Amino acid sequence: MDTQKQINRIDETIVEIEQENNIAAGITQTEIKNTLSTHLSKQPTKEEAVQETVRELLKEEDVDQPAQHLYELVIVDLFCGAAGFSTGMIMGIADHYSHIIADEKGIPESEVSYDHPEVQDWFSNNIYLAGVNHEESACRTFRKNHEWARVHNSKVQSLHPPDSVNGLEVDILIAGPSCQPYSKASGGKTDSDQKRMSPFHVLHWLQLLQPTQFMLENVTGFQKLGGWDEDGNMIRDGSMFEQWKSTIENGFGYSVKSEVLHSHNHGDAQSRKRLFIMGRWNYQPEFPEPTHSKTGKEPGMMAYRSAKEIIDWDDHGESIWNRSNPLCLNTNRKMAKGIKEFGMESLHPYADVLSELTPEKIKEMKENAVPVSKAEEEAANRDDPFLVEVPKEEGDPHLILSANEFNAGICSTYTEREDQEPRVRDPNRPLMTIPATKNPARIEQPFLIKYYGKSAEADVNKSMPTITTKSSMGLIIPELYPWGVDIRHRLLKPREAARAQGFPESYEFATEKKTTKRKLIGNAVPINTARALSRKLLEPTDAPTFNKFKGGGQSTTSVQAQKNEAGS
Repeated sequence: MDTQKQINRIDETIVEIEQENNIAAGITQTEIKNTLSTHLSKQPTKEEAVQETVRELLKEEDVDQPAQHLYELVIVDLFCGAAGFSTGMIMGIADHYSHIIADEKGIPESEVSYDHPEVQDWFSNNIYLAGVNHEESACRTFRKNHEWARVHNSKVQSLHPPDSVNGLEVDILIAGPSCQPYSKASGGKTDSDQKRMSPFHVLHWLQLLQPTQFMLENVTGFQKLGGWDEDGNMIRDGSMFEQWKSTIENGFGYSVKSEVLHSHNHGDAQSRKRLFIMGRWNYQPEFPEPTHSKTGKEPGMMAYRSAKEIIDWDDHGESIWNRSNPLCLNTNRKMAKGIKEFGMESLHPYADVLSELTPEKIKEMKENAVPVSKAEEEAANRDDPFLVEVPKEEGDPHLILSANEFNAGICSTYTEREDQEPRVRDPNRPLMTIPATKNPARIEQPFLIKYYGKSAEADVNKSMPTITTKSSMGLIIPELYPWGVDIRHRLLKPREAARAQGFPESYEFATEKKTTKRKLIGNAVPINTARALSRKLLEPTDAPTFNKFKGGGQSTTSVQAQKNEAGS
């Protein structure tokens, strides 16, 4: 059945070519079937077999690039990773071609979406997408989510560019070269010549493929590139970047524009700042306008998406007091700072205690934890912090950082109603009777802590900080009990990081290793930002270039616009 579907597709393509070129090739479905069968046994993929079938059947006709007619768009993704850039690009294509897809697939336009099976089928028949990456886990992930794409497990510099698309003409080239050599986080220092040269390999691909338009993503530091000194440190005078850009503009004839975009301005739940460079052949590049803002109160704007949208709130994490290996002092100080930043003022003394707790001190406190039945007596007779051991129905006893004479006044009591604020006891009064329950009286404002950068804490009501390739963020949930405070801690999960990057919930990462997943996710281009760029790239602008007027062989008028013009 699949073979017959491809035969019909080839037949329809040949009919279109005959009509456009005013020829009559007279090719029957039997000829198509026999030729396709031969190429299916020779070519590495089914799609390349289809291309070669069209080429062979029309080789006697005066038709330029007959296999090109199989596709609306041919796209190449260099350094493709887990296909974040490609996924956003494809979503933008679905937006741009929505009424065409709806008409051809017989579905309502409102149902046209990336995940729809009929839309995926339309992609497979109309988009030729080639990804290139040297890491096997990235290639497996790309193939798993885009089965119809051609993925080359190769270094970019090791593959002959035209071979990546089987000789087709390329409409769009996108690339996300290594950012490490230009990143502030790495100090602009790397011993890898391959990483240093990755943006310069893009020049070779632009020269040989001559795509109609291209986009490149990198850290903002790439604009400062001036080479490297003898010690491997990046020179930040921007001279080499300007040479790179001049080669594209003056050597290859593109109109080029660069802009720094913030991903939360375009619908990603993350405040990631990246440099995007756009080049077009026939039109001046233009970047998308923001669709989101801090308040969302401006006309046509939505509020920034927040970290709390992507967090799995069913998982509060593990008590920091019950860990077999207590957290380090630096992490405790980050949590203490967050408690002071986001918690009520009465929690500040607890934060002061936490900021001085070393792993050794916590182990000592655990060994000398006080049974809940003796908590009142202990609080009355000591002035140092201690842990209260509370029985649990299952598992290890629950440990709570207790109130005492130093901070007894901040020990919250239980309330009768959910909307009632916890009462604060007088430090001169005895502790109340403490029920042996595992449920907190109140969950305080959760927050995030970062294991990188200058600021330690982050508000879950704001956009997620930049997702990195490592376990770089933790979720902290303080819980108040009648006898003290528990603090829940866990690292953000790969799936939560993927949501912050905009990956669909259905997106699968083809590895069981969390470290590999985090690397794939952290290196990706934010999906919604790429989607916004894709929509903009597919539209003609009001500023054509000289190439447009002189009749350059490449056209950037969208296929949708061409069809609209043909029908008018």
